[in-house]
Amino acid sequence: MTSPLSDLSGPTRLYLALYLVTLLLHLASAGFVLGGQLLVAASVLRRRRAGAPSGLGPADFVRDWLPLALGVAITLGVAPLLFIQILYSEEFYSANLLLSHRWMAIVPVLIVGFYALYLQKSRWLATRPWSWQLGVSLGAAGCFAFTALSWTENHLLSLDRAAWAELYASGAWIYHDERILPRLALWICGALAITAWLSALGLHAVAGRRVAVEAASWRRLALLGLAALACAAAAAGWLALAGAADGPQWSDPALRPWLAVAAAGAVLQAIGWSAMLMGRSRRLALSLAGVGLAAALSGVLLLRELERLARVDLTALSAQHAQAMQRGGLWVFGLFLVVNGLAVGWVIRRAVLASRTAA
Repeated sequence: MTSPLSDLSGPTRLYLALYLVTLLLHLASAGFVLGGQLLVAASVLRRRRAGAPSGLGPADFVRDWLPLALGVAITLGVAPLLFIQILYSEEFYSANLLLSHRWMAIVPVLIVGFYALYLQKSRWLATRPWSWQLGVSLGAAGCFAFTALSWTENHLLSLDRAAWAELYASGAWIYHDERILPRLALWICGALAITAWLSALGLHAVAGRRVAVEAASWRRLALLGLAALACAAAAAGWLALAGAADGPQWSDPALRPWLAVAAAGAVLQAIGWSAMLMGRSRRLALSLAGVGLAAALSGVLLLRELERLARVDLTALSAQHAQAMQRGGLWVFGLFLVVNGLAVGWVIRRAVLASRTAA
């Protein structure tokens, strides 16, 4: 098949590019929240047997940063939410309305998860029984997993026009599709890969600055990164087997370049994590894994969008997008993107300085 991108007008391509770039930024922070909370929950389970750590470990680092990361993820989610409404308004709003209260449940669930993040790093919870700590950690992980499931379900429903009438007539709030679970599994694996790299980067930044890092941290994060890659490959295979017959197949020529980008990214990550596992240069290992992670996420996002463009005709909205470009709103978006980016960067920098001072 020919690439759906070749038929798009200039304004539509610009909106699509802005959507993908801002979505990538949101995905990085949201993935850290989901994967990080799963890491914290696993750490609570492990510590019942292992006892107190000898230094700052990955889960301790992640636990401290999760509340801020969730705030950053929500802030960075505003821009892609804006662009998805410009590009796919009919599909997006239809899926929202059909899922009804089930979709709106994301809001209270995220509020509960947000407070749970602060609760799990409090001194009060640290003095409670282990079962309380485990309950809070698993509860927060459940909140973010539910959110990821809801967005996956919403995305697939937005592309399945044939199911809209039946779902509306039945009054059901849940959409069933065999691709939901493999897609969710793939995104969770991506979240764990993001968590492994950001955690290793953060620990590398604070190591040697009056902060004792647990000796086993680097090995654990390298193993987590490699395990995430292996599970992502399995989830991708599962998703390929469950792919819709009417959608683009992975053998289509238009998909091959982005499949190659995603595969190359996975290989670079594997090399980087293997180097860290063997005790090689940590800086080089993190650089390779970071470049690989960026390439893999970019490739997967492009594949996801090409699948959607094969089902949604954006050329019909070219005139609408051209008119939107003439209304002067783009420069306002650019201005606030810069302002918000600087504000988020300042907050993160202040948090880093505060953590070093506390240490």
